[in-house]
Amino acid sequence: MKKYERGFTLIELVVVIIILGIFIAVAIPLYTDAISASKKTVRLANLKAIQKEIEAKYPKPEENQWVSYIEKEIGNIPLCPYSGKPFEMLTGTLDISDPENICKVAYHKINDQEYTLTSYNFWVGLLKKVPVYISHIAYQGPCKDEYITIRNYSENDVSLNRWKISNSQGASFIFRKNTVLPAFSSMSIPSYPRVYRPIGWWRQADWNAACNSNNPDGIWKDSGDTGTLYDNSGNIIDTYSY
Repeated sequence: MKKYERGFTLIELVVVIIILGIFIAVAIPLYTDAISASKKTVRLANLKAIQKEIEAKYPKPEENQWVSYIEKEIGNIPLCPYSGKPFEMLTGTLDISDPENICKVAYHKINDQEYTLTSYNFWVGLLKKVPVYISHIAYQGPCKDEYITIRNYSENDVSLNRWKISNSQGASFIFRKNTVLPAFSSMSIPSYPRVYRPIGWWRQADWNAACNSNNPDGIWKDSGDTGTLYDNSGNIIDTYSY
């Protein structure tokens, strides 16, 4: 008489499948969390490596030289683990709350000793009491193409009420009351027309110097100049030379 070995019943197989499903459901999030934590750790370590080289440099590298400096000192541009590619190296400052900047890092030189290094959820360097700086002066070309750009690198709006921009020859631009520079935003001030009226604003500020055909060099001299930003108490907030 033959003996038949007993196999698994359908119910037993279903129970095993359910148990395996529970294990997988628990394991996958843990694995995902571990991968995410690993990427965060590697990204921070690579950003810290960049920070270390900037901290060691005195005087601080110029903004147009900092990428080549990092490449020379580290040997390459550190990788961002979220893209598998080198960090995108920029100048100025980044919105540290924007996830789009997770694989970007920006350097801004304030002076020979002070700087900022920013990326998503990452900020090192000097956090000024008033987080506004001059990011660019466009001085080449005809007067009508000139402008100066200021940037707010904080998460709070900054009032520019009666602030002033000046060049080294004494030309100045006074912001009118109620002027606000929003968080993580820039404002570009053209040299022409003399009266600056952005859309939605009325007579926001004036240059006290003419920018016209009689003054082709405009506000910002092609041969070199320094822009200075003052608050309404006359304190220097930032300078920019070219």
